[in-house]
Amino acid sequence: AEQRELQAKKQRRARPEAEAQGREEEPPKGLVVLEALAATGIRAIRYARELTGRGAEGIARIVANDLDVTAVAHIQKNLEHNGVPAGLVQARHGDANGLMYAGRARGPRG
Repeated sequence: AEQRELQAKKQRRARPEAEAQGREEEPPKGLVVLEALAATGIRAIRYARELTGRGAEGIARIVANDLDVTAVAHIQKNLEHNGVPAGLVQARHGDANGLMYAGRARGPRG
């Protein structure tokens, strides 16, 4: 999670530099999927297993969110148990509304 935050900060810093040099920054490729009320994370696991790498862009990342701390722990266990590649799915604890509004404020790629 910390690595993603650092990458996001670097990307935000790179945008003004790209604009100043007269070039547009390409948006990241792939879909960003939010499973807002994940519970066990079963849908996130299914998306990761069935949709990763499909088509021109596939899935860039999946956020599996739940308000219950125990559910987030179960999501993490289930990701490991099902062999989902590290970094593809982010198990997150928080309010779904807050997460969606925060993503919207950050722009099209959340």
